[in-house]
Amino acid sequence: MKLLGNRATELTKWLLSFLAGTLAFYSFDTFDDIRLTATTLVALSGTLTGFILTALSMLVGIADRPFILKLRQTRHYSVLVKGAFTSAALWLVVVVFGLLGHLTTDKTQQIILSIAVLSMVHALWFFVALGIKFRRVLVRVARI
Repeated sequence: MKLLGNRATELTKWLLSFLAGTLAFYSFDTFDDIRLTATTLVALSGTLTGFILTALSMLVGIADRPFILKLRQTRHYSVLVKGAFTSAALWLVVVVFGLLGHLTTDKTQQIILSIAVLSMVHALWFFVALGIKFRRVLVRVARI
């Protein structure tokens, strides 16, 4: 039953991401200049990527501390680091599509920025899920 729950959650994430991308595509017709949307997406994604990479460097920098050693013993450390790298990569995808949105015009620009919005919603879901997972791990390991 848990497998079905995980798949339903993933399906919901993707459906909401596609819905956001579709809504963005149709709403871009009413915008005067959608390059402002691209600028906002790039700024937001770049900032979050920077925060994630800073958190990773801090996590790696304190690798010899007892708490981090507990994380490594319980194998949560590698899961969290891989998740953080994946999250940073997803935000970089948003940056790339946002920058491509600056270089194109008309319908191509709308399509690319819709993909950027879709990617942003998916990256945001992943980012929030990673934060929840990180909190759960911290609470569990702190009990040990």
